[in-house]
Amino acid sequence: MPESDPVDEPSSKLQFRISSHLDSLAEQVFLLEETIGKTLGSRETLDQETISNLQNLDFLRQSLEDLALLTLAMSEIDTVSLEESTLNYFCGKVKLKVTKALIGDKPFHSFGSEIDGEQDFDLF
Repeated sequence: MPESDPVDEPSSKLQFRISSHLDSLAEQVFLLEETIGKTLGSRETLDQETISNLQNLDFLRQSLEDLALLTLAMSEIDTVSLEESTLNYFCGKVKLKVTKALIGDKPFHSFGSEIDGEQDFDLF
């Protein structure tokens, strides 16, 4: 199969496609959460490991949503360098502290390694 010539296109188009894909992945994880929640909802009690795994699944979904929003916001800005005001704008588009730390190039803790009560997970 012959290779095609590269097509010049703005990076914003690629970022938009990535954003759409991440959003689709987040929706798939949400549907899994709903299915698991309905299945486990009939159980009276859940062990700690199951609860922890469900929280990790929720964190994964929220991270995908944040990355989709971040990528979408990046696709809407036509700039080569990112000024502090632009980074603050991006931070305003996402909700997880870990995503905000990634935007600001700051250290962060993996989910579950530190209690972080501000919207790090939703329960079903």
